[in-house]
Amino acid sequence: MLEKELRKVNKLEEYRSLDYVYLYIMLKVESYSEIENVDSFNEDTTDDITDGYQYELVTKEMFTLLDWETFVTPQSGDQGADLIIEKYGLKFVVQCKFYSNPVGNKAVQEVIAAKGFYDAWGAIVVTNSDYTKSARQLAESHGVILLHDSQILEWSQLVDDEISQN
Repeated sequence: MLEKELRKVNKLEEYRSLDYVYLYIMLKVESYSEIENVDSFNEDTTDDITDGYQYELVTKEMFTLLDWETFVTPQSGDQGADLIIEKYGLKFVVQCKFYSNPVGNKAVQEVIAAKGFYDAWGAIVVTNSDYTKSARQLAESHGVILLHDSQILEWSQLVDDEISQN
């Protein structure tokens, strides 16, 4: 398994930059609404959540099940990232928001800061809700990926597919 992962990473090194892969993924998910909801992946998983910390742990488990190496950051002083996920040598910071209302700019601003702080390749905000128009605009201008938690599976498959094809 590790050997297969190393071959994929070596293929990536053939690119002049990993920017091609990131650009491809961003074009595929220009707005989070273009990814289909994959409710069967987590229909029972998020129903019983009562707070943000539980939501972070469930989101961590979703990424872990999809073979992402996943770390939970400290609850305080996390510099805007709740999770750090890594696969194929690509590190993403993830901000998790368990909200009853649409997620606004603050979450996007936090994950932008976390991307720099953790020297990550990409930034993601995951929610059980929706995003404000302003949050979508800010995310687009900074290359932040906005996902509903039901879209994690499809997003991860996009990454896997792109890496395996190159």
